[in-house]
Amino acid sequence: MKNQISRLLLSIAVMLMVSPAVFPGAASAGENEDLKQRIEYLESELKVAREKLADQEPQVASEAPETPKKSPVRIGGAMRANWAYGDYSTSPSASVTSRRRGKEIGDVDLELLRLDMDIDYNGIIGRAEYRYYNDYGMLKDAWLGFRTDDYGTLKAGIVRVPFGPSPWGVSTSWFFDQHYYVGLSDDMDLGVRWTRPFGDLTVDVAYYLQDEGDWDGESSLDSARYSYDPVRWRTRVYSGGEVVDGKTKSKGDTAFNSDQTSGFEEKHQFNLRLIYAIENFGDLG
Repeated sequence: MKNQISRLLLSIAVMLMVSPAVFPGAASAGENEDLKQRIEYLESELKVAREKLADQEPQVASEAPETPKKSPVRIGGAMRANWAYGDYSTSPSASVTSRRRGKEIGDVDLELLRLDMDIDYNGIIGRAEYRYYNDYGMLKDAWLGFRTDDYGTLKAGIVRVPFGPSPWGVSTSWFFDQHYYVGLSDDMDLGVRWTRPFGDLTVDVAYYLQDEGDWDGESSLDSARYSYDPVRWRTRVYSGGEVVDGKTKSKGDTAFNSDQTSGFEEKHQFNLRLIYAIENFGDLG
């Protein structure tokens, strides 16, 4: 049907172009009138044919294409390695790292391997991140939560502690942030956190049962973790009264009290943070 209409249009167009050449200007008045009527008839037929062809053409949607749906789960990660060479001692008494980096072409280490996953589906949110450093690994954070416009955001699990002016402290130096190294920023603990904005005021209320726990690696007793926390360690008290970190002092020494633990633990911590944003000035809290 479509091909037939197209051929009809082509035929009519050819006839319209040829008609003036067939009838020269010296034709009589009657012939000119016949020619005029013929042209009007062909033009009406062309209009009808165009309308039929338009009905046969597929309708092209004018709306913009739909945005592809995003997956509610995002999986990511990172890997970081470094190479170091230095004029380090290669004597047997030097550390293993020093002996490696001062020999031949230096030392290559896997500095960081990170795997993470985020969830955001109909108000249900969550995150889990595992990190492996050169000789130990840990679960950096792992929480599930719920987010609403009316009641704020609730998270439960290993969650960042709301303390300080920002999640990661205030320093932008190469050495990260001094607050982090004393446990006052980017600190993860096991508990529940609620966050809600009230206009320019943001309120954080949290309760933490304990710290995030110790994981796997060659760090000391409780130090295989991402955050800096007060931790416990093992000590041995010898007959001479000297306290030594570790299990043995030397061959022949007799321990008076073996595998004794010392130090502190985090338990039952409450946090309240208020931050007020002032336009063209900054945040107060």
